[in-house]
Amino acid sequence: MNSLCCIVIRGLAKELEAEVNKFLELTLCHVQFICQSEFGDHINLTIFHEQLAKDEG
Repeated sequence: MNSLCCIVIRGLAKELEAEVNKFLELTLCHVQFICQSEFGDHINLTIFHEQLAKDEG
């Protein structure tokens, strides 16, 4: 197992959706856990993932 990594993405709902989609398209990984919190109009997503080597995908 590779080590777990973490990325935090913050924004309005539509911005957040675009950023998450971009991350998932560009990053070869297994998502292990996602945590969501809200503050006002903004949503914070914390994504814990295991980075994969190109031959593991």
